[in-house]
Amino acid sequence: MPVDDATLERIALSRAEYDRLVGMLDREPNELELGMAAALWSEHCGYKHTRPLFRHFPTTGPRVRT
Repeated sequence: MPVDDATLERIALSRAEYDRLVGMLDREPNELELGMAAALWSEHCGYKHTRPLFRHFPTTGPRVRT
């Protein structure tokens, strides 16, 4: 199922992420697989946009809980 840019934008996947998925599957994903990848790689589940910012937070101190 080749995917156009509008579909990728709607499910919040970049073209690079889609290409990575195709490479992992060694084929085009079906609709269910595409939806699962979009959900699992979302900001909510994967912190793909905020993870680089985590290094700016303190890791020790009286107000840091682990």
